[in-house]
Amino acid sequence: MTVFSASSRWRSLPASSASDPALPIQIKVQPRETTAGDLRRLLILILASVLTACCLATPAAAAISCSLSMTNVAFGSVNVLSGAAVNTTGTATITCSGANSNTTYRFCTNIRSGTDVSGNQRRMASGTNFLNFDLYKDSARTVEWGSYSNGFLGGGSQNDFTSNGSGSISATITVYASLDGSQQTAVPGSYSETMNGGGSNELQYGSTSSAGNCPVGSSTSQYSFTVSATLVATCNVSATILNFGSAGILASAVNATSTVTAACTSTTPYNIGLNAGTASGATVTTRQMTSGGV
Repeated sequence: MTVFSASSRWRSLPASSASDPALPIQIKVQPRETTAGDLRRLLILILASVLTACCLATPAAAAISCSLSMTNVAFGSVNVLSGAAVNTTGTATITCSGANSNTTYRFCTNIRSGTDVSGNQRRMASGTNFLNFDLYKDSARTVEWGSYSNGFLGGGSQNDFTSNGSGSISATITVYASLDGSQQTAVPGSYSETMNGGGSNELQYGSTSSAGNCPVGSSTSQYSFTVSATLVATCNVSATILNFGSAGILASAVNATSTVTAACTSTTPYNIGLNAGTASGATVTTRQMTSGGV
């Protein structure tokens, strides 16, 4: 590579007079060989230009930060004697900031088994007594909600949400809960199960929806909630009709029987009493039937 430079040569001349013509200045351009220092300076200028262009063209990657809060799952007061399941719901709220704008992210939500679990059956406890319940991902309550972190019940819930233009996300997920039926022998009391935050009770996030199925995402956020129910002490009482049949002159006593049945919650004490009835003047020792209001 050759760099050209200009140099001039001059000499002193006597001052010209009006009669003398002007003397020209001679300038000669001479080539100069490029030195190692010139190449270094040129290379530094090129690298500085490239780095400046890259920094201006590519902004820093957004650092998304998310949290999850879950409402408590409360079944309220429950009468188990009917044998029917009792349903309720909870709500998980996901809040994020710092996301890339208008970008869809994938969220993997795990719910732990609980400290009183038996096998794959979640349970609430009241002392040494237990009450079975389940948590589902669908309103039909057919797909149970477990944890990806340990494979409990096949995994957690996978959901996609899109950030707004400011890089924020606010979304909710419904948890469908069911208190199992056919628990008539459960002991009355206040039952609860605390789902503490931990490795199997957390939100996993950070990846876009194109990253593949859960579990994906390098960031996690733990959360806690409580499942509760109050099993009330109660009894269901029924009786068959006491039918004396047909009778003429009542010269002697006519006997008949009826069956009274009491079904009560486990360990609930009870006694059965009969009042005097609705006939006017009747007492518990002298009960009466009426005919036509007489």
